[in-house]
Amino acid sequence: MTGEPHYFIAVPLSNDVKERFSLTQQQISNLPYKQWTDWQDMHITLKFLGPVSDIKLKALIHRLHQISFRGFTLKAGNIETFGNPARPRVLYVSVELSKQLTALYQKIELASLEVGFSKENRIYIPHITLAKKWIGQNDWLNKLDQVKANVQGPIKIDVREFTLFRIYPNRIPKYRIIATFHEQGGGASGSIN
Repeated sequence: MTGEPHYFIAVPLSNDVKERFSLTQQQISNLPYKQWTDWQDMHITLKFLGPVSDIKLKALIHRLHQISFRGFTLKAGNIETFGNPARPRVLYVSVELSKQLTALYQKIELASLEVGFSKENRIYIPHITLAKKWIGQNDWLNKLDQVKANVQGPIKIDVREFTLFRIYPNRIPKYRIIATFHEQGGGASGSIN
């Protein structure tokens, strides 16, 4: 990544939840993925923004503070993949697409659009990325199926805020919180870091 810093908006996860999914990663660490998500970077993406100028960032933060939402709880837990089943590019934990999460996603999408960001054309599939970049052969697919069948179990995630993150691609952890927007009846309250 070059030029302007890259950002995204996400639901942050508690350390307890991140530690749980870090243990899941340890159970499946022999799967042939090139890149494993650092436990501190785990989150549920709401909107990837890409490169953002300082002026546009300030306008977005101002607009995100106007979003009103009440806290809610999600369920997560099943191991799934994105991409070609023969070479599944992303390994992730699926997250329930509840009415509340859909409403929050739509509000963030609208706020971003109003500030000048592009509309997301892909279907929103909430998830927590565990690993990326499959480097295995087809003989690993049975092992992956076993993992998906055996590493299950729902976990509850309380959503009381959403966060604007900046990406630092050469650091670990690579995501830094820029602003946090808390649940509130009349609009999101929050802070800028």
